[in-house]
Amino acid sequence: MSKQKRPRQRKNVHPRLDITMLSVKKIAKKYHFHENTVRSWVTWDELKCVRFGPGNKIFIAEKDVKQFIKKYYY
Repeated sequence: MSKQKRPRQRKNVHPRLDITMLSVKKIAKKYHFHENTVRSWVTWDELKCVRFGPGNKIFIAEKDVKQFIKKYYY
């Protein structure tokens, strides 16, 4: 019997919701902010996040990041 292959999950996409999730590091690099600045946005409840993986890493939906930056920085 051959093993059935599972469909490969795309990176940085929430498995059930099909939403692109970005890590703190990727947000900081993409939008030219310091990583601690992005973490402070989460701490102040300005950005909703999901924590999972080793070390309880923070992931934020890309659409939420775009809305937040548009609201406060442009």
